[in-house]
Amino acid sequence: MDWRLGFNYFVEAFKTMKAQRLRSFITVMIIAIGILALVSTLTVVEALHTTFTGNLKERGANSFTIQRYANSLFRGRRHGRFLRKKVNPPITYREAKIFKQSYQFPGTRVSIFATVTSFAELGANGKKTGNNVRIDAGDENYVHVFHYTVDRGRSFTRAEVQRNAPVVIAGPEVIKTLFGRDNPVGKTIFYKGHKWKIVGVTSSRGSVFGGNQDNFLIVPLGTGRVLTSGRSGSVYRITVSVDNPEEYEMAKQHAITVMRRIRHLKPSAENNFGIRSSEQDLKDLQNMDSVLKTAAFVIGLITIFASSVALMNIMLVTVTERIREIGIRKAVGASMAAIRFQFLVETLTIALAGALVGIFLGVLSGWGVARLLEMRFSMPWTAVFWAILLTFVTAIVSGFYPALKASRANPIEALRYE
Repeated sequence: MDWRLGFNYFVEAFKTMKAQRLRSFITVMIIAIGILALVSTLTVVEALHTTFTGNLKERGANSFTIQRYANSLFRGRRHGRFLRKKVNPPITYREAKIFKQSYQFPGTRVSIFATVTSFAELGANGKKTGNNVRIDAGDENYVHVFHYTVDRGRSFTRAEVQRNAPVVIAGPEVIKTLFGRDNPVGKTIFYKGHKWKIVGVTSSRGSVFGGNQDNFLIVPLGTGRVLTSGRSGSVYRITVSVDNPEEYEMAKQHAITVMRRIRHLKPSAENNFGIRSSEQDLKDLQNMDSVLKTAAFVIGLITIFASSVALMNIMLVTVTERIREIGIRKAVGASMAAIRFQFLVETLTIALAGALVGIFLGVLSGWGVARLLEMRFSMPWTAVFWAILLTFVTAIVSGFYPALKASRANPIEALRYE
């Protein structure tokens, strides 16, 4: 087919849309709503993926954590409480210390840590924070293992951790609230009668899902034990970072062996502790992505199917209203194929216009949700590709029958149609 002839078909399609503005607008918006549902959902999924992947990279891809449980699987409920499939004993401070002393795998660092509270209120410089500051207790390797960057000051020394020195490392949000632009290193911060000297400030990591990742305080491990001394069930965890990715599995297996020896497990006994690796986090992220993308496609396909039915009905009405025009075209020599192609082009033009509107609104709404939840936005090119492909298929399917009906119209009867 001559390209000029094809271009004329698109020109005619735009003229028809202009002549029937209201109907064309309604049809375009019907298609746009279907594409909007698909693209916006996939945009949010892509933002989730980018955010979680970025957080994993910040935490370090080559690390694993020994903790009480590897996951959160439950077997049911009793008396309103969830019951686990297997109850593991918590990791004690003594076990964690023995592990750190015994684990001597080359090219690794071990950090023992625990969360003291997530609802601390701190004071300094005549000011107070809200009661939403997280306090973690860690050792001299905590900052390195969790890939924090000390922006000002320094990290803990081993001697400070061993003698429970009254020193802390603060997140930038805490410093901003209490000290503003002043240099806080060397100054004192207060918490429930405790006085600590700030020795370091980490660089900012921003917020995720409205939760500020910079609103925290790190105290030496022994200080954390003092703060939780009257509390039962303190949860200690051990994180190991591996410098060489090729030795990651060997390092993890060695850690399991050391922990089993500490807990005096028999060779036939199962592990009564959990290993949570960055690899597992990535696998869980991929599974979540798969579920969310499947749900997005199902929602989008249902909406697009409804749009295709509406588009077909509108095109059938258009064919009926333009039957006299079809008769004139046939009378002057237009072939069935030319009539059929003309209506297919009109359907495709309307559908693509709806797709462009839907893609724009979908990306815009996805960007808005990402900004609202403070996620990392990235352009969802995969969603755009699928939106255009599905629109093209929808236009062909929806426009085929109306185009076929138009091409088969009897020219004599069409000319007499009023």
